[in-house]
Amino acid sequence: MTTFETNALEINDLNKNYPGFSLNHLNLTLPSGCILGLIGENGAGKTTTIKLILDIIKKDSGSIRILGRDCTSETTILKDEVGVVLAGYKMHTTYKKCKKQRK
Repeated sequence: MTTFETNALEINDLNKNYPGFSLNHLNLTLPSGCILGLIGENGAGKTTTIKLILDIIKKDSGSIRILGRDCTSETTILKDEVGVVLAGYKMHTTYKKCKKQRK
């Protein structure tokens, strides 16, 4: 259960290295009730950060807590609690058909 005393997201000293790219010592706190958007140049680490938060890729070091829980040990529970919209998202065709029928 989330309370307003718990931050929605806490990232501490997060690191991920690829050949030719490093995300180094990222620290970020998002208070509960807030919305986060990442804006930056191509290659700045936005997608890498989101994939690390969602545990799609594994971090090299650091910690990520979502709603007060460790994102690597409680991944399944947390994915039910988090909403994400990525660029280029397209609605499933079934949803589009249902929406048209309602009009």
